[in-house]
Amino acid sequence: MDVITGFIKYSREQLEPLGICVSVDIFGYAASVPAAEGIGQDFIKISKHVDIIVPMIYPSHYSTS
Repeated sequence: MDVITGFIKYSREQLEPLGICVSVDIFGYAASVPAAEGIGQDFIKISKHVDIIVPMIYPSHYSTS
């Protein structure tokens, strides 16, 4: 999680002087748990360094019941 968040933070620092918005796609699951350690995404940490977060929603990520 630290590597992914660190990369996003670095990217933001490099792009911000150029006036470029930063967006990321995260697994939808990562938006519904405090920290999705198995996939390296922490919604709260990532959200501090981006303008837009788009969850990738896949039916296979959720149960049928």
